[in-house]
Amino acid sequence: MSSTDFALGHFVHTLLLVVMVHWSIAVDNAHCINSAEYIAGLLQCLYCFTQLFFIFNYSNLIILKHKNILRVAFLHVMAGNICLWLAAVTTETRIAFRAYEALKKNHTAHNGTNT
Repeated sequence: MSSTDFALGHFVHTLLLVVMVHWSIAVDNAHCINSAEYIAGLLQCLYCFTQLFFIFNYSNLIILKHKNILRVAFLHVMAGNICLWLAAVTTETRIAFRAYEALKKNHTAHNGTNT
């Protein structure tokens, strides 16, 4: 997998999370949202879009000078995207765990027993 794959996957994931929060504001009229998380999601979308723009725009560049510095820069981009991907995996796990706990709590409330 290349850095572009990780960046594109993280961009789509972050965009879906931002849309989910925005949908809960617009439709459910939620008053208890974390606005810092919403703004951070928007900034992450902007970061990923900018990164993808530079990756696609300068993908055909032939580098003749300062190869070692540019290798470090490219590895930094890849490492950053892998870390963002791992953060997305933990975020999805946290959301699924919260949904499972809410479902479990709702199920025990309807049954009246703790199974």
